[in-house]
Amino acid sequence: MTREMQNALLLLFGCVLIKIVVADMHVRYVREDFGPFLLASGVVVAGLALAGMAQDFRALRRSQHDHSIDAGRAGRAAWMLSAPVLLLLFILPPPLGPETMVSASGPAKQVSLRSAPAIAFDPLPEDSAPALSILEITRRAAFDTTGSLGGREVTVTGFWLAASESHPEPLLGRISIICCAADARLVSIRLSAINGTPLEVAADHQWFEVRGEVTPGSATERNGYIPHLRVTAARAIDPPANTYEYPGG
Repeated sequence: MTREMQNALLLLFGCVLIKIVVADMHVRYVREDFGPFLLASGVVVAGLALAGMAQDFRALRRSQHDHSIDAGRAGRAAWMLSAPVLLLLFILPPPLGPETMVSASGPAKQVSLRSAPAIAFDPLPEDSAPALSILEITRRAAFDTTGSLGGREVTVTGFWLAASESHPEPLLGRISIICCAADARLVSIRLSAINGTPLEVAADHQWFEVRGEVTPGSATERNGYIPHLRVTAARAIDPPANTYEYPGG
């Protein structure tokens, strides 16, 4: 590959990085707080590419050598390698969805929480039904010695997974990533008392905001650390701008 081709690919790659961060699309692939680092990387890569192109242009003006026909053909073939990067400027893959992580028989993957000593968690906010992530509910239901979830309603957001042979209870799911979409895992919470709520006639993978009471201690190693929530209210919502959950935040 020629230097010109390398610089062109670097420029395209840098532009892709800048575009997805400026358009707030990086959350489809990496954690939201990685945005500034991606933007800085894109600016540096594009800047290096432009500097290299300027240097090549000056060298070309000084050069009096003719390129052979074979070299020209090789250069044209090398330019084809830029097509995938160029496409990313206009067509960006969507974020991982339920269809990607869930098979017809049920959840394909579930976060495996390592056994940990029981600890005292901070009290829940004083709100009537504080919003918690599925991962936060799981940790509190599995390891909290204070029983902070007992007698409290919480609000959780996720997509609906109807009961099946692999999971006899319906689930509310969310995709969790530690770093990027490559390490994505499905996390979920078991639901009961859905009669009389929109969940009763929900379509698979539809998004909901669910309010209910979590059973303390219901997330155990035996059931794959999937806590139980008794639903008190639910409403259908559009998928959030960022569909992922992050461990620890």
